[in-house]
Amino acid sequence: MSVKIRPDIFACLLRYMILAARAKRLVPYNEIENACGLGHNMVGHYAGALGDFCIYNELPLLNALIVNTKECMPSHGFEGYIEEEGNHENWGQCVAACFSYFHQPIVRELQVKDFSGLTTLARDWFED
Repeated sequence: MSVKIRPDIFACLLRYMILAARAKRLVPYNEIENACGLGHNMVGHYAGALGDFCIYNELPLLNALIVNTKECMPSHGFEGYIEEEGNHENWGQCVAACFSYFHQPIVRELQVKDFSGLTTLARDWFED
């Protein structure tokens, strides 16, 4: 029996995984179940479709970021995507490629804006 991938749910998953890559984080299967409204057995099918999409569009393997919570690794089927993609030797390289490709550089001022002056503010608060 073949599984029908719904384009609307797939588009949501694609965007969700790009956001995860930008945040440089891995996403457990159960989080995708909850975020996309998928059943437990469906996440793997969508992860596979995501891998196929990434290979077809010459993008880093975003399905590398989808992991189980026990081993913090993708499912056993992921290795086939590494072989098919052919640009990386292992899962870690695929994760690094996602983080690098989807990285959004920001100017130094924005990186420190929420922290600038906090030490003085904290000292002043303790002195009051």
